[in-house]
This record gives sequence, structure tokens and C-alpha cells, in this order.
Amino acid sequence: MKPLIFTFVVGCLVVALTGNLVAAEEDVLLIYSFEEGKGETTKDISKNGNDGTLQGDAIWTKDGKFGGGIFLDGEGDFMDCGENDELQLVDTDFTLAAWVYPTAISQQSFGGGIGGTIFQTIQNAGGLPNQGFLIGIRDTGLLWWWNAHNLDKFSVSQVPLNKWTHVVVAFKFKGGGDNTLDFYLNGDLDFAATKVPDMKPTPTNMCVGHRSWCTGWFKGVIDEARVYTKMLN
Repeated sequence: MKPLIFTFVVGCLVVALTGNLVAAEEDVLLIYSFEEGKGETTKDISKNGNDGTLQGDAIWTKDGKFGGGIFLDGEGDFMDCGENDELQLVDTDFTLAAWVYPTAISQQSFGGGIGGTIFQTIQNAGGLPNQGFLIGIRDTGLLWWWNAHNLDKFSVSQVPLNKWTHVVVAFKFKGGGDNTLDFYLNGDLDFAATKVPDMKPTPTNMCVGHRSWCTGWFKGVIDEARVYTKMLN
């Protein structure tokens, strides 16, 4: 399997990957390093102004993967990424990545599903909406992608509890429901999905850790959350 390795260069915001693929500054939508340690706002160091706001009882921790992180207790804590239509990720390639340290995946969703949400844009939608998306960890321990009812995609390998895992989901937009989605765990390609539905916009903000229709609140620590408008592979 092909490894996926992220390198951050201060000043030019370049993410280098094996195979010499590079995501330049214009391909970066947000980068949260969670190094503030106080207050309610985390700075988007990509210079796009997508600063995040801590909600609920979310707190800073010094026990992130690389220094600081945010601790979410699985009972209503999350990070709101703010209002930006680009974060709806409609009609574009994109990659979402984060270091996660889940301590439980027993949290309840809106619709009765169980697990922990990492990224999502559907928290306020009712019923079974075919809009927005989620990336989470299902109660089976598998990394889970959802953006249309009954067309879920899962990793092959589990995301373990009480251990740091780098999770990456990379989406290639082709349109007409013929999109592809790659799951990477700790730099290795774990599963490549095909026939992934197109993304549809939702009126809610992108959030980190907020429960969705299918997965519950995230419980544990999240560090280095990133969003790119490019499929990194």
C-alpha cells in the first residue's frame, strides 16, 4: 500500500507527500494546530480565516499528538469551523485529515447510530438527509464516511482506542455519482471506494467532533485537523 506522509513547512504552507505530490497554499482551506491553550478560538494558520470556536465543555490539552490539542468529553463538546461555503466541499476534490485519540466510541447519534464523529456538516439536519457529510468512527471501530443514505463507505482496518491514529479521507470529484474516496490510516492506503455520491450543500457549518445523524459526539483528543481542496494521494 502506498504511504501518505504529511510535512508542514512554516511560511509557505506546503504539504509534501510521497510521490512528490505537493499541496500548495492555494490548495489549503484550513489548518488547526490547537496550540492556543486558552480562550475559545483556535487560529486557522492557513491564512484563510476559518478560525474555529470551542463549544460546550471542550477544553485545551497539552496532550495532543504534537503539543496542544482539544479534548472532547463525548457529551456535547465540539469545534465550530465557522461560516464558509467553501467548507461545504461541493463539486471539488478535497482531503480531510486529523490525528485522533479516541477513548470511547459508544456515544449516541441523533438517529440511533453509535460512534464518534471527526468532521461533519449535517448535525442540524432531521430525518435521513441526503446532504452534507460525516467522517467518524463507527462502534465497530471502522472509519466511516457518509454523504448519502445507504451508500456508506468504511475502512477495512479499525481505528484503535487509547492510541493516536492519523486518519485521512481523500475525495476525487468526477460528478454524476462516479466519484472516488480513499481512506488512509497512519499513512497507508486502507481502502479505495468507488461510485461515491456527489456532495450536496447543507446550511450548517463544518464542525469537528459534533455528533451527526449517524455517529455520536467524539470522545478523546483531536490534533492537527486539516482540510485541502485537492485529493492528496
